[in-house]
Formats: sequence, C-alpha cells, structure tokens
Amino acid sequence: MNAFPKVNILLSTFNGMEFLGEQLDSLQAQDYPNIFIYIRDDGSTDGTVAFLQTYQKQFSNVDLTLGENVGYKRSFFELTLR
Repeated sequence: MNAFPKVNILLSTFNGMEFLGEQLDSLQAQDYPNIFIYIRDDGSTDGTVAFLQTYQKQFSNVDLTLGENVGYKRSFFELTLR
C-alpha cells in the first residue's frame, strides 16, 4: 500500500485571475507529496487561461481543461469525469 495515497484537487475557475496565483501556490506549498490538481476553466475572459497555461508548464501535477462557460455545477461535474 502506498504510504501517501494520491489526493486529487478539483478547481473550477471563471475569471479568477485575482486569486488564482495565491490559491495554486498554496496548494503547491503543501508538504503532502502526492497531490494532483485538476483545473477546468469555465470560459474566462480576463487572462486566466494564459496564466493557467503558463502555470501548467511549470508543474507536472497540474492538468488543465479549457471549456465554454457552463456554470460551476456542470464545470465541477466535468472535472469529476477526468
């Protein structure tokens, strides 16, 4: 058995530039060694997508999905299917 089971974090965002850097840096700063972050952008128009694409290139534990605006419920549901 793995001493550190994988922990998946689901993050749905829409025009979240103001807080994304702080949120993601906080997640990356955790001392738990087996965290994977699934992010779905819900059609942002404020630079969020460019920020997330750059961020994803820096970390191997980040999976980014870009999508149209479907609302937070459906956006999170789509993340659970990943």
